[in-house]
Amino acid sequence: MALLGAAGPYGRARAWVEQLLPTADALDPQARAELLWTAAATANEVGDDPTALSASQRLAPLLTNIQDPYLQALCQLAMAWISPVGDFDGALRAASVSLEQLRGQDEPFWTALAVVTLGSVRRPWAATTTPCTICARRAT
Repeated sequence: MALLGAAGPYGRARAWVEQLLPTADALDPQARAELLWTAAATANEVGDDPTALSASQRLAPLLTNIQDPYLQALCQLAMAWISPVGDFDGALRAASVSLEQLRGQDEPFWTALAVVTLGSVRRPWAATTTPCTICARRAT
């Protein structure tokens, strides 16, 4: 667990990001998106939900102006990871967009991660519509 904590690589990355975040608004949109993506992803990885959510909210308006398709796909993936609790449709959309964008980029790691993310997005009704529960409903 120390690997993910303050002493590990995520802790060091977060320290660098925290030093840069106050200057984010002075950066061009592409650099700002890179910084906010990094802030959101690292905060999410260590379980700092408030920081991850804040970074993703700052990132969201930049999505349409990101020119780099690779960065666009990674930002969409981060948005899928950090979608507010209960925003299953938003997470599903972001993961789907990310997967579609990554497929043509010869990027197997992030493409696989987008597939896993898309597969892990669960809707509230998913747990109650297994084949067994469907059969049980039909039987009654």
